[in-house]
Amino acid sequence: MNAFERNEKALDILSKGKFLQAQQLFFENVRMAPSHETYNNLGWYLFTEGLECKNGKVRNAEKLGTYYLQKAESIRHTSVNLNNIAYVMEIQRNLAYCQTGVESRDICRAAYEYTEKALQLKYSNEAEYNRLRFLYLCDSRSTEVLSGLEKLSGQFDEPDCIEFLLNVLCIHARLHECLERLA
Repeated sequence: MNAFERNEKALDILSKGKFLQAQQLFFENVRMAPSHETYNNLGWYLFTEGLECKNGKVRNAEKLGTYYLQKAESIRHTSVNLNNIAYVMEIQRNLAYCQTGVESRDICRAAYEYTEKALQLKYSNEAEYNRLRFLYLCDSRSTEVLSGLEKLSGQFDEPDCIEFLLNVLCIHARLHECLERLA
């Protein structure tokens, strides 16, 4: 079985709720065919699902997952790898904000830079939305955020995106446009 087949099998097993078996395949894939893809898959699994022990208990594995995601990104810059790192940073930012009540501009700036690099490799509306969110967290009055959201809202009709645009319109004292969009 090659790396691609092992990964597909792991994803299939994971979809059936067999976490320990999927986890074993992800680890085996890294051992047998180390690459940015296998490191990314293992890292994402560990970050999002945790590390299942043989006794059935699941341990938090965000640090270990982050390690593998960063290893994947250091091997090859892909939009998936870069966006996954930005997601990890968003979780870190949320945790830091919840603990201190203070925005961590350094984390937001780094996440913005990762999403910007990802967009240069492969555009997606979701990645652009995330880039704009991180830019907003760095500078809430940025006109780039407003113009970017106005353009994006025409093609990315997600409720979160529209709500974000409405909030930014209000911040930029364009309340009449905000109300028009609500109507």
